[in-house]
Amino acid sequence: MRVRVAKYDSLREDLEADHTVIEIIERIPEFTSMLEASRWYDEQAMKIADALQYALPQGTFERLIAELFRRAASLYKGQCLQGDAAGERMAS
Repeated sequence: MRVRVAKYDSLREDLEADHTVIEIIERIPEFTSMLEASRWYDEQAMKIADALQYALPQGTFERLIAELFRRAASLYKGQCLQGDAAGERMAS
């Protein structure tokens, strides 16, 4: 998938964002501990967040955050509904 969006455009030339490319190509490594996995996911998230915060216009970045929260909430809502339905079946 290739996605093209507008980059941050400053009125000052010295603040203009560079062309930013995020390549999602590596495989998730095998981890020897939950701590190792947690640190790896944290690092991956920070790299993406840093790149997007620097490269995107503020309005786009803010709306992206809101959309990501909306999607995450939908995932949790679906899990809760599935859990409720499972609980009802067990009670029957």
